[in-house]
Order: sequence, then structure tokens, then C-alpha cells
Amino acid sequence: MRRMIAFTLFTTTVLSGCAGINETNKKFADVDARLNAIQQTHATDASAIDAKINALAAKHDADLAALATKHDTDISKLEKNIQEALERANAAHQLAEGKFVYSKVLNGDAINFSSGKAELPPATQEYLKNLAQTLMSENKNVYLEIQGHTDGTGANDINVSLGLKRADTVRAFLNQQGIALNRMSTISYGQVVPLDTNKTAKGRAANRRVEIIVLK
Repeated sequence: MRRMIAFTLFTTTVLSGCAGINETNKKFADVDARLNAIQQTHATDASAIDAKINALAAKHDADLAALATKHDTDISKLEKNIQEALERANAAHQLAEGKFVYSKVLNGDAINFSSGKAELPPATQEYLKNLAQTLMSENKNVYLEIQGHTDGTGANDINVSLGLKRADTVRAFLNQQGIALNRMSTISYGQVVPLDTNKTAKGRAANRRVEIIVLK
């Protein structure tokens, strides 16, 4: 009887121990699962951080490249502006010492500028082509002062700007025909040197003009 009781107690103890081991193993398994989940989350977060870092690095490189390109473009524009300014200064110097030869006036119905515009009408382009051919065929070292004028409508400061645009347009067109830029200078008189009255449409049309002064 005593042996039976002892065996029973032993069996109960062993079974209890096994149950405790199983419970402990289950807890370890839960801990492992949680650790694996944490490691997976960490790996995912690390990958996301790496992707963000790579994206930021790429954007940084792209921004630097864009800044370098803009810097080079700005330098090129500055050099071009400086060169044009030197050419105009040299032309102005030559003009100041030049002697008047003759002048050409671009106005009238056929070659007139539209009000507020600086575009060259087709007839004006043909006129300038012929003038350029004449100047080059004469083979003379002449200089051109290209004067821009407007009618009396609008504010004076706007008219000064418009007159210069008209003169610059003529200068650029003549250059396309073969006249060197350093032999041409532009100036705007706006509305202050009218040829005719600004009270009539015909007078205003006459005042919207460009005058080309040929000097030697």
C-alpha cells in the first residue's frame, strides 16, 4: 500500500514537472516569436531608412548637378552680355568720332511699325536686306547709329523702352544679313523727337520709326 502511494506521488510529481516544462517551452517559443517579429520589423525599418538615405543622396547629387549647370549657364550669359557691352562701347566710340554720310528712315505705310510693337513688317525686312547688300557692296568701313522712335501715346518710360526694342530688332536683323555687330550701336529717343504731329493717325504712324544714321 505504501508502495502504491509512493508510486502515485512520484507519477504525479513527474507529470507536474512535465507540465511545467511544457509551459516553460511554450513561453520560450512565444519569446522567440516576438524576437523574430522584432528582428523582422527592425530589418524592414532599416531597409526603409536605407531607401530614404539613398533617395536623399540621389536628390542631393541631382541638386548639386542642377546648381552646377545653372552656374555654368549664368556664367555663359554673363560673358555674352559683357562681350555685347564691349562691342557696343567700341561702336559708340567709333560713332562719336564718325562723320555723317547719310541716313535712312524706316517709317511710312509700307514699312511702318505697328503701335506698341517692335516686330519688323515683311516690307521692312526687304528694305533692310537691300540696305545691307548696298553697305557690303560699297565695301566701306561705315558705322551705323540705329535710333528708335515712338509716337506720343503711352508713358514716356515705356516709349523709351519700346524705341530701344525697335532699334535692337533692326540691329539684330542687319547682323543676320552680314553687318558686324561692332559696327552698329542703338539708342532710343522714345517720343521726344517726333517727325509729325501726334494728333493724327498719319502723324503718329510717321513717328513710329527707326532711323539709321550712316557714319564713316
